[in-house]
Amino acid sequence: MILLDTDVCLALLAGNKKILELYGDATEEIGIPAPCVQELFFAAGKSEDPDRNSELIETLLLTVTIVHPDIQVLRYASEIQRKYTQERRPCSYIDLLLYSMSKVLGARLVTAHGKRYMFHVKQ
Repeated sequence: MILLDTDVCLALLAGNKKILELYGDATEEIGIPAPCVQELFFAAGKSEDPDRNSELIETLLLTVTIVHPDIQVLRYASEIQRKYTQERRPCSYIDLLLYSMSKVLGARLVTAHGKRYMFHVKQ
């Protein structure tokens, strides 16, 4: 499975042909994590044409799977969050959740901001 981050979805919605070339013929299932769906609608609401952009998002969502975190994902994320809290290292909850979804589901997370998803947990 391929999970698309919000930034990739926004570029796709803006007509970025490079993304279409890379993933348009993907044989893997393409999913968008539920937190990214919320971020997409939030971005649409702030845009100059919220109604049109919301419609574009809804059209995109008809072509992919919306992926929700399950108990295994939430448990995995909580373990990393606990360790980061103990080590006094800040981390974005949404980034942590997307990272955990990709790891638990064995999915490839496609993003333009890969460094945000490099969670290192000391043993």
